[in-house]
Amino acid sequence: MKQKILIIIMISVALGSMLFSHLWMNRRFNLLQQSIRDRDTVMRTQDDRDAQTMDQLKQAVLLLTQDSHLFRQYLQLPPQSFPNFEEEKTDQPETPRTNQIFFKALDTLVKQRATEEAMIRFYSFISDSDVSALFKRVGLEKGEQDGLSARWHDSQGRLYFILTAAPDKQGYQVKTPFTSGKEVNSVQELERFVMDHDIEIKTFYERVKGLLDNLNSIQQTGELSDILRAHNLTLGTPKERGDRTERDVVDSQGRILLSFGIDRSEAEWSFKGKRYPNALELSRAVIESLEGLDLRPEEQIQTEQGSLEILRLLDDDGFMAYLKQSGLKLSEIPREDLYYLYYDLSTLQDYRIGSFAVQKNVGEIYLMDKDDVIITSLKTLGIQTGLPVKKKAALPTDLGNLPPLSLGKGDKSFLLIGANEGNTDTIMVVHLDNSGNNGTIVSVPRDLYFKGRKINTIYPLYGPEELKKTISEITGLPIERYMYIDMFAFADVVDLLGGIDIVLKEPLIDPTYVVKNDGRWSTLHYEAGPHHLGGVESLRIARSRHTSDDFGRAERQQMLLIALKEKISGMNAGSFSKVTDLINVLMNYVRTDFSVLELMSIFTHHRDNDIRSYVLSWDNVLYHTYSNLYLLGNDVEVDENFNKGAWIMLPLNNDWNVIRWYIRDILAGERDG
Repeated sequence: MKQKILIIIMISVALGSMLFSHLWMNRRFNLLQQSIRDRDTVMRTQDDRDAQTMDQLKQAVLLLTQDSHLFRQYLQLPPQSFPNFEEEKTDQPETPRTNQIFFKALDTLVKQRATEEAMIRFYSFISDSDVSALFKRVGLEKGEQDGLSARWHDSQGRLYFILTAAPDKQGYQVKTPFTSGKEVNSVQELERFVMDHDIEIKTFYERVKGLLDNLNSIQQTGELSDILRAHNLTLGTPKERGDRTERDVVDSQGRILLSFGIDRSEAEWSFKGKRYPNALELSRAVIESLEGLDLRPEEQIQTEQGSLEILRLLDDDGFMAYLKQSGLKLSEIPREDLYYLYYDLSTLQDYRIGSFAVQKNVGEIYLMDKDDVIITSLKTLGIQTGLPVKKKAALPTDLGNLPPLSLGKGDKSFLLIGANEGNTDTIMVVHLDNSGNNGTIVSVPRDLYFKGRKINTIYPLYGPEELKKTISEITGLPIERYMYIDMFAFADVVDLLGGIDIVLKEPLIDPTYVVKNDGRWSTLHYEAGPHHLGGVESLRIARSRHTSDDFGRAERQQMLLIALKEKISGMNAGSFSKVTDLINVLMNYVRTDFSVLELMSIFTHHRDNDIRSYVLSWDNVLYHTYSNLYLLGNDVEVDENFNKGAWIMLPLNNDWNVIRWYIRDILAGERDG
């Protein structure tokens, strides 16, 4: 019986391995096909660009050659020969360039003659007495004539008909401003077209004229007139704007609140892109729109908007928690003087330490001190002027040249790369110790500046192999594999597992991260203590910078990964379908050089490992500066207008052995996680 069970288990494992191998090979094959298609597309695009550039160069050289010939001819110098570009070979015998010029000259002469003949024929047609009598009979006169085109207008200059000719056609094209062209070959056909459309055009123009007359007098009586007077508003004179004639509603300060009028191309009333059948319905729409506007003076509106921006803070749970954490409170009722409204910031003992002040008539918000002296405008407060200085790790006196670490048999080190919208957002080194029960995660800041570039630019520019090589050189760890994970995959996996559980050691309040909960926007805010997180909540915590740097975020990302690992480790044998769903999600979002079987083996072998987490930061072995200052020498003096360059991280003393030494200490268990 035991042998049968053992055989069944072995067969199940074999089938499972074959299934996962099939899924993995199919996924890799699809990725390879996509990679080949992408590469072909890039190569075709580059070939097209090269061909276009070569054509432009040829044209430029030919123009320079022609100019040189003319210049030498002007100076009475002999012609200078220049090398010709080879034309593409064809099956036709090559014709000398001089003959081509003569052919082109002949074509030009033939076309010119055809145009002249067409103009003579066209002029003869429109000068025919029957044509003149036709347009005179309908009250039109011929306006401007431009080559092969003639127009007929009424006495008010309104366009009715357009007649055109072409050198390659015997007939003519006639059309109105509102219809497409029709070919006519005789005076009789032209007459039928004119008589069919003349009354229609007259009726249209009369309707437009009536609308314009009504537009001029629309505000003289009625409800619209009442609301304009009540709010001290006026109507501007009619103005033509393209196909529309409009009147502006203007307040006492000259602000245009809205515009309405007629669309002359459609002969209809028009307001905010909509058509109206009569002036009454248009007036109702204008009145409704005016009643929805804030018609108070602009200064009053700006002042109120500034006050509302401050008062909204009282409904922001994150901001109120931060106030409480800081031992402060914000007044709801402002103090006031001639220039400002002051919303006081006070201690819990009612000692005022400053205020948010709204400048009247402008709405600008300032931070004031306790004596109502301006500290700064909130527009400029977000500019970072300094960073906290923390205690560094104690370095050995002589680091020397540290050789690469030799790992134990079965030890594994690989990269975990987190991506957000195609950008390398997170870089972690994962080390799994096969001899014990330990795992280690070390977050490497994306702003680490190595060999002239930030390391977060390496993957999108050069791919995973170059990034693995670079991180191996920086850390001293031989890194052989990688996993590139889209951040949205993380959220999907968390939701698939029913959420994860974490404990925040301190409140997380991120003023730079605004979230929408229950239809209301507020500051990202999580109290200290235990939290059960879904996918969206986990992604918010993973992306929040909170402390104005990436290090606190890296620690929270590691905490979330460990919580996710523990959730997966707790899955039992009955969770096979969930494991399958999990693999499908990962296959859609993950790029890796691990096989599915390798990942399953790693997870099975290390699922119970204790995970220690570390972050390379200025709290231990790094310091921060700016790229241009670093390249010039950090001690150089610059003025306030100097471009300091990108914000970067470097190892202490600019010695990369510092990081390798620190990694050795971590793996030796000499650093607390």
